[in-house]
Amino acid sequence: MSQPPDPYQRQFSFTGWSVNHPGEPHQGNQMDIEFNEIRDCLNDTQDRLAEIQEDDGSIKASALPITYHAGTGTVRIVIGGVTYSIPASVVAP
Repeated sequence: MSQPPDPYQRQFSFTGWSVNHPGEPHQGNQMDIEFNEIRDCLNDTQDRLAEIQEDDGSIKASALPITYHAGTGTVRIVIGGVTYSIPASVVAP
């Protein structure tokens, strides 16, 4: 699994520009830089989500820390380093 995406960081203060340059239009290159940063952040987040989510919105089995132990009839779930054992009849019909 990939690393979490970097948080969005504002690249330019449009408010500061407006205050310091009243009546002047915003700089197009600064807007492009900001929109590109937003696009990259969204794309990274969606790529990361695609690692754990199926096209139908369900969670991919590979993203769940669940193992079935046929010999014991239990399902083991590991959450935060703690293993929980649940009878398989509770999990599956």
